[in-house]
Amino acid sequence: MKRIIAITCTVCVLFVLAGVAAAHQKGRKSTARLAQKAVYDKANVIKKTLKYEYDAAGKRVKKLIYDKNNNLAQYHVYTYKTDGKRDKKHIYSGADVLEKYYVYVYGEQGLREKKLIYNAQDKLTAYYVYSYNAGNKRVKKDIFNTADTLQEFQTYEYNDQGRKNKKSVFDVQKKCKKYMLYEYDKQGNKVKKSVYDSEKNLLEYGLYTYETMDKAGLSK
Repeated sequence: MKRIIAITCTVCVLFVLAGVAAAHQKGRKSTARLAQKAVYDKANVIKKTLKYEYDAAGKRVKKLIYDKNNNLAQYHVYTYKTDGKRDKKHIYSGADVLEKYYVYVYGEQGLREKKLIYNAQDKLTAYYVYSYNAGNKRVKKDIFNTADTLQEFQTYEYNDQGRKNKKSVFDVQKKCKKYMLYEYDKQGNKVKKSVYDSEKNLLEYGLYTYETMDKAGLSK
């Protein structure tokens, strides 16, 4: 009887230790952040390449856009508020000339409510208004000109895992202009974005590449 109890206890201890080890390993699970996006036309010819840079805290601070010949065509610089929310995005040409910039506006719940678009002369040229569902998922973006006239709107749909799997673009007559479909890997990373016209013809697609991060947020 004592022998059976001893064996049983040994098995329990091993089971607990295995659980602790698994939990520890889970705690050290690597994460991934977007490193590059390559955009191709429907004939599989490269159109442009987007590369991303991050600060020490892991926040995206720069997006560089290269043309099909790998020349820098444009780059975006991101700045953040003290609470970590994105504040502004400045867009420059490859020759370092400011083209326009965005200012982000948030509501009481911390959700992005508006995006204001200014030209290089600080003149407002357009703005976006965002709408959310009961679960705080973004479901619509309305685009207005400075006369507050709706120019177009976009809708968002999500899969069972809560990930965005479709974005549709409509004109003011509610006619679909184009739509985008998104694909993900098993880890939930977006791996492909396909753009179609209203007749379901493929226009272009983008493939995403990620860099693996360790627990400290450093790339491996």
